[in-house]
Amino acid sequence: MKIERLLGITLYILNKGSVNGSELAEHFHVTRRTIIRDIDSLLSIGIPIRSEAGYKGGYSLKQEATSMPLSNAEYGLFTLERLKAVYGEEEVNKTYEKLKPLFLSNGGDPMIDINFSGIKTKDQLTQLIAELNGAVNNKRIIEFDYTESQNESRKVNLHPIKLLYKWYDWYLFGFDTAQEEYTLVKLTKIENVVISEQVFTMEYEAERLLEDYQQKCERARQTIVIKYPSRIAPTVEEYFSGSVVEETQEFIVKKVTIQESSLVTFSLILGLGKDLEVISPPSYRDKIRRHANYIVNKLENGESQSHSLD
Repeated sequence: MKIERLLGITLYILNKGSVNGSELAEHFHVTRRTIIRDIDSLLSIGIPIRSEAGYKGGYSLKQEATSMPLSNAEYGLFTLERLKAVYGEEEVNKTYEKLKPLFLSNGGDPMIDINFSGIKTKDQLTQLIAELNGAVNNKRIIEFDYTESQNESRKVNLHPIKLLYKWYDWYLFGFDTAQEEYTLVKLTKIENVVISEQVFTMEYEAERLLEDYQQKCERARQTIVIKYPSRIAPTVEEYFSGSVVEETQEFIVKKVTIQESSLVTFSLILGLGKDLEVISPPSYRDKIRRHANYIVNKLENGESQSHSLD
């Protein structure tokens, strides 16, 4: 929902100091055009954002905003209060109820990264989020069953380091003691959670470790070139941000970077397949062709064997 993204943009600028439109668009998985509209929306409700043009320009909060002694949670509440004027008290209150764990921490800001690019949180997650937030703050070791992307379940013993809300859902970042590696798990895939009385003594630098982990994941990303008619540009640009290679009145060629194993991205490309063409690399074109052939065979022959995107 837009309310969560507007709140996320405000807090992102607050913490970064100054940020350009391209970074915001990439961080929240929207187009620069959408970011410009969002900034206009925030300005219209009195959020003091300053815009500076030029190579080193970008968005920042005006001095009167950054000088206020507000924590992330307090400034978040301030922004939500302003959003009531546009979206109404009922909608904003619904947002607050969904995100209440962010604002109910004792002893300062919770160790939560606020990245509201969307909202998919279910009411039943509220209690789990609160419990995991307590485990993060109190350094309690947790155990749970986790369902992998291939529907395989495994037992995880984790040192919880940080809760995040991004990519349309809640995640927990921590150190997997069995695998001896850092991991990011999706809360909706967690079951049978046990928060032990055992406390881990290791001091983790949450921000640095999370950044290293995300950079590692970035290396698993792939650049593709897509071509599509200009008439569907608004639809494509909502999902794929990147650099335009060629543009005419009839079509646009764009270079975009995607998560290579992302089922969501692959499904979007297939869904737009009538109009959108992947020009390169050949390996990704072959993946689409194999998957399309599998769908055709299944429809014609009633095949039901398992199928992988790889």
